[in-house]
Order: sequence, then structure tokens, then C-alpha cells
Amino acid sequence: MTVFIQNFTTEESGGLFRATSFEEAKEVAISQMRRLKNEWGTSLEMVFGPMTSGGLGCEKENRALFERAVVTLRQAGYPIFCQTPYEKKLRQIKLQNNRKMRDGYLYDDLLRYFYKPIIRSGYLVRGHYVPNWHTSTGSQIEQAELIIGGIPRSFLGPDLLPKSLHYLAL
Repeated sequence: MTVFIQNFTTEESGGLFRATSFEEAKEVAISQMRRLKNEWGTSLEMVFGPMTSGGLGCEKENRALFERAVVTLRQAGYPIFCQTPYEKKLRQIKLQNNRKMRDGYLYDDLLRYFYKPIIRSGYLVRGHYVPNWHTSTGSQIEQAELIIGGIPRSFLGPDLLPKSLHYLAL
């Protein structure tokens, strides 16, 4: 069984380092997704769930659960594109935008300019939701995007493997 390892090229690392907006970070992510799809020979899947609020009630525990889900799914042979390597840069951009209030920064800019375009990129074939995903507003919005795009979603059980698959599309 293949275990998918997500790596960065020098160009991708440099692009993410230099990114000053969600749009620039998104371009790096989509470029990496395109490359990984070609290298892995398959379309990609992503894990979704609470990061900063909701879920287990604290960011540290949410992130640990999210990372365990990514590792578990990859070890089971799922081609998971993981967004957590982007999180540090996304947080820096968010803080910078909050300080400057540049272009009328809104709460959902991260979703609008980073996550929604990734979901709509055409590289994702499935989204996997960690337990208690529904306690996160961001995860709910991401699920709506998957439904609109006709992308199936699975809901992970306590073992962090899919327990159900949904194909509902609008």
C-alpha cells in the first residue's frame, strides 16, 4: 500500500515564505496540489474540522486530532493533501491583515481567499470530516462548498477512518 508523503519543492517553500496575502498562499497550495496529483497519480482528498474553536474545545487538542486524522488516513492509503503546513503563514497573514485592516479585512477572508479556491480547484475528490466538525463555523462553510461542488464527504469515526460517505450535491 502506498503511503502518500507531502513535500515542498524549493519553489513552493520560497513562494509560501514570501506570501503576504491569502491569495498568494493559495497559489502555492494549488501549485503543490497540481504537482502532487501528478506525482501520486491520483486526485487528492483533504481533512476538514475545527482548528481554533469548536471541536475538542481548544486549539492544541483540535490540531492534534486533525494531524492524527491525516496520518491515519494516509497510512490507510488515502491521498491526503494536508493544509496544516500552511497554517503558520496563514496565521501571520491574518494577524497582519487584522492590524492593518487592509481592504476591509473580514472574518471569512481566510475561507474566501484560501480554502474556497482550494476546494474549487478541481484537485479534490473527497473531504473527510473529523468528529465534532459541525461545532466549527469554518468547517460548516467548507462542507457547503464541497456540497455545491458535488464533492463527496466522509465522516470519520473514533478510529479516524471513514464511517460514512455522502454524495449529496445541490
